[in-house]
Amino acid sequence: MWIAICDGAFWLDQNGVPQVAPGQLVSDFGPGVLQWNLINEGQPAGTLSPTANYHGNQVASAALAGVGDLAGAAGAGGLIARPALFLCSQQALEALRAIKLCVWWGIDVLNMSWGFWNPDDFDEEDWNDTFNWGADNGLVCIAAAGPGPRNPVVELPDDEDIRPASRTPRTLTVGALDTNDQASARSNFGSSVNLWAPGTQIPVAPDGGALSGSLVRGTSFAAPIVSGVAAMMRYCNPSLSADDVRRLLEDTGWAGTGRVNRGLDARAAVWAALSERIPDTAEDNSTPAGAFPLLPVGSGGALTTAMGAFSALSHDKDVDYWSFSAPRLSTLDLVIEWYERLADLYVLVDPVGDSSNTVGLSKQGSVTSGRQRITGLLPRADYRVRVRGTGATAYRLVVTLNPARLEPDIFEPNDSIETAATLLFEDRPLGLTFRRREWGPGQWQATLHRRMAAFGWSYVNQDYFRLVVPYSTVFRVPTLTIRDADEPIDVLLLSEAGATIKSWQQVTSLTIEPPPETTCFLNVSGTQPTRYWIGTGLRVKSGVLPGPHQKELELTPKYWGDPPPFAIADEVTHFAVEIGLAEREDGEIAFEVGDTLQLQLLNAAEEIVGEAREVAISAETRFGRRKLVFDVGGLEDGFYTLRVRADLSESQLSRILRSVVPPRVEGLGIGIQSVRSTSG
Repeated sequence: MWIAICDGAFWLDQNGVPQVAPGQLVSDFGPGVLQWNLINEGQPAGTLSPTANYHGNQVASAALAGVGDLAGAAGAGGLIARPALFLCSQQALEALRAIKLCVWWGIDVLNMSWGFWNPDDFDEEDWNDTFNWGADNGLVCIAAAGPGPRNPVVELPDDEDIRPASRTPRTLTVGALDTNDQASARSNFGSSVNLWAPGTQIPVAPDGGALSGSLVRGTSFAAPIVSGVAAMMRYCNPSLSADDVRRLLEDTGWAGTGRVNRGLDARAAVWAALSERIPDTAEDNSTPAGAFPLLPVGSGGALTTAMGAFSALSHDKDVDYWSFSAPRLSTLDLVIEWYERLADLYVLVDPVGDSSNTVGLSKQGSVTSGRQRITGLLPRADYRVRVRGTGATAYRLVVTLNPARLEPDIFEPNDSIETAATLLFEDRPLGLTFRRREWGPGQWQATLHRRMAAFGWSYVNQDYFRLVVPYSTVFRVPTLTIRDADEPIDVLLLSEAGATIKSWQQVTSLTIEPPPETTCFLNVSGTQPTRYWIGTGLRVKSGVLPGPHQKELELTPKYWGDPPPFAIADEVTHFAVEIGLAEREDGEIAFEVGDTLQLQLLNAAEEIVGEAREVAISAETRFGRRKLVFDVGGLEDGFYTLRVRADLSESQLSRILRSVVPPRVEGLGIGIQSVRSTSG
C-alpha cells in the first residue's frame, strides 16, 4: 500500500534517498521513497537543514515507519505501507495537484496534516469537485483538525472554516486525544471532526533536527495514525471504496465523551474491513479427511504450512488440520506461533488410526502465550495436527522430525547371554534369596538404541533376557508378551545351551509360552532404534473358563513376597481371580490401586457379583493411592473375573494395581509394601 504525505520538510538527500541517523543501519522509510516537489516540480523534495522542523518527516513516520526493523519508531501502517512524500507549502492548489497525482499513480491514502483559511481567490467549486473525483477513484483523504502551533483552538466549522479539515467533501477529519482519551487541549473540535486518535507523546523517527527521534503531539500526528489504519484496511480488502473506509472507521470507533464523538479502534476497523473473517488460504482443511500436507522448507527437514508463511483461523469456529508422516521412530519438535492478542490457540497431534504407541509428548508454553512447543517421540505412522482457537488469528506452524535418540532402558547392560536380565513369571516366596537384576511379573518398556563403535560408525544393540519359567497348568500358563514395538523387531527363543527353540521375524507384537519348568533365553534385535513393551505373568488358558469370557485372562499376582505394582495400560482390563477357602475365611480380597481405578468382580456369566468398596488409609501412608475391598464370604469357590476400568488420560501412578492381604493391614505405599501369604 502507498500512503502519500502532503507536507513540508522531509529528511531526504538531493536524490530522494532517506537519511539514516547515527547508530542505525537503515532508514525507517526503507531504501527508497517516491518523492515529488509540489512547490518546485522537477526539483528534489528533501531538506537537509539542522534548523528545519521536519514536520513532514515526523508525520510520515507516524503513518508508515517500518515495524520490526529495529530503527527509529513504528508507524500505524508500517507493516504494509510505503511512502510517497509530496513536498508542499500548504496551498490549495498543491492539495489539488496531490490528489491528481495520487489517482494517476494508484496511491491509496493521502494524509494532509495542515490547513489554511479560505483566501479571497479560493475556488470552492474546483476544490469540492477535485476531492469528489479523488474519492470516486478510490483515494482516501485524511485531514488533521488543527490548529497550527500558533493558532487558537476553535470549533469547526462554526468558529472558523479551515480547509481541508472542514467543509471538504468525503474527507475524514481527525482530532487529537490526550493520554486519558479526552480531547487534547491542542485540538480543534466540532461537527467537522469525524474521528479522534492518539495525539499526545507520539514517538517518531529520527530526523535532521532530532537524531535520536522525538516525542510529538497534536492533530498533525493523530491524522497519520488513522491514515496507517486506513491503509491496512485497504490492504486487507482492496475492494473497499474510499467511502467504505471512512464509514467503517467511524462506525467501529468507540463512543467518546465531551468534545470526543468517536475514538479510533484500529483492530475493530481492520476486522470490519475483513468482514470479521481472516482470509484462510487453506480453508478446505477444516475436517480431518481434508487435512493438508505440511510442506518441506529449507535443508533442515522442517515442515510448514506454506514456505514459512502464516496460516489463519478465519473465525472462532474454524479448525485447521495438517498432515505429516513419520517414516520411522522420530523425535518431534513442533513450534506454533500466533497473535495472542486476537485469540487463544489449542494444538493437538493426533495419529491417524491406532494411538496406543503415541506417548511422551510434552508441551511448553500456554494457550495464551502466543508461542507453544510440543516435543517427544513419535512412532512410525501418519499424523494430523489440529489447530483451533477462541477467535480468528493468524499462526505459523513448523514441524521438525529427527531420528529418535533412545536412552538405555532399565535392563542394561543386557546385550549378551552372559549379561542377560532375569525375568520372572511369578513372585518369589519370602525367605528366598533375591537375585540382583531380576524383574517380574509385570510389564516394562525396553529399548533397542544406537551405540557408537570405533571409527565413528554406530550399531543398534541387542537385548537378552533370562527366563525363569515355572510349572504350567491350564489355570496358570507362564506367558511372555512383547507389544507396541515402534519398528519391526526379530525375536529368538533360545534354550539354556543357546540353541534356537523358535524364531519370529519383523514383528511388532508377540505372545510366547516358553517351555515350562525350564530356564531359557530371549533375544530381541532390530535394524532401527525402537521402543517396545515386554511383560511376564501367569495367564488362564483361553477357553477353560465357562461363560462368555473366552479370552486369555492374566492371573492377579500372588500375595506373597513384595509384588511389584502393575500399571494398567488399557481402558478396560480383565484378570482371573481364584477364590478358595483362604479367601472365604478372610471374608475379603483387597487391592491397592491408584486414584482413578474402578474395580468390579464378575462371575462366569459376566454378571457383577461384587463392587469394590474403599477402606480408609491414613494420610501419612496414602501417597496418592486407595485400598479397594470386595466382600467374598458368600461366594462359591472357583475362578472369577476382575474388571478394571482406567482413565488413560491420567498418569501411570494413577493406574497402578496390586493385590494385598490381609485386607485390613495398611502397607507403606505403592512399590514398597511388604505383605504375607494366606493362600498357599
